[in-house]
Amino acid sequence: MSLLFDIVNVNGEASCLSSSRWLDILKGDENAEFYQWLMLYVKYKKKVTLGLTGATIVDVLKLNPKAIDLINKNPAIFEIVFRPFSHDISLLRSTEGFEKNITLGIQVIKKEFKNVSPVFLPPEFMLTNEQLSKLTLKNIKSVFINSNRFPEEIENRIPKTPYEVLGVNGVKMGCITIDGKLTYDYLRALHYYSSDVWNKSITTAKNKHVFSWLDGESSFLIPDGINREKF
Repeated sequence: MSLLFDIVNVNGEASCLSSSRWLDILKGDENAEFYQWLMLYVKYKKKVTLGLTGATIVDVLKLNPKAIDLINKNPAIFEIVFRPFSHDISLLRSTEGFEKNITLGIQVIKKEFKNVSPVFLPPEFMLTNEQLSKLTLKNIKSVFINSNRFPEEIENRIPKTPYEVLGVNGVKMGCITIDGKLTYDYLRALHYYSSDVWNKSITTAKNKHVFSWLDGESSFLIPDGINREKF
């Protein structure tokens, strides 16, 4: 049996989620879909690592501040990691633009959350070596990497367990490798109301520690999403 680390990205700017739908998800205090989604982790005592972009946090603060309170009141359940303010493709950012984006994101996260770990979840898992060096200046100790996002030749060369990478100017950064297959297994469970494949992947994993990543918006894109997530 492996120890599962559940990393969940939450991005109100998601291209697959309309602005009106995202805002509706936040309305209703404790009855809001977003609040009920968070409550599932609390109710079933399922620890989760949340990566919310700064812009997403601002929306939640405005429309459902009780959701922020819920996260902060349950530090044993919710771990927060750093994200930029805006979800973008960092490879297309200038150095100044990247720095501004991560600085704003980090400021919002530090201001609103208590249980924050010095780990960065990059949008689309994209970063340059120069950007890694910029993150170390913000006291970021590790980043997540999803080997499944790379061509097969490169994917096969990426370690399956956490490792250290050497960036420009001798900068060292910890890399936490996501098991890309688990994302598909989660989506299969969500859509088919069957956790057989998901459970088998976890129980038969070769590594002692398994890191799974998913989009938190997934539950809000399909009918009966909260009940599916509960299942």
